[in-house]
Amino acid sequence: MHNTDTQALAEALYQLLPADGSNLGNATLLRTLQAAAEAQGRTITEEAFQAARQHLVDAGRAVKGKGRG
Repeated sequence: MHNTDTQALAEALYQLLPADGSNLGNATLLRTLQAAAEAQGRTITEEAFQAARQHLVDAGRAVKGKGRG
């Protein structure tokens, strides 16, 4: 995936994050992002999702929450 693709996907992902800072799980985010992409005739892989998520974390725009594992 190209860096510009990752950045665009990261922006789409950022728009899905709760404005109040509450937690939202990766599985839910991935499903929501995939559904939005499918509505536009696109496909989002889990690898692309992970890269976009990491882009947001690295930029300080999102933080990793404590997961189940």
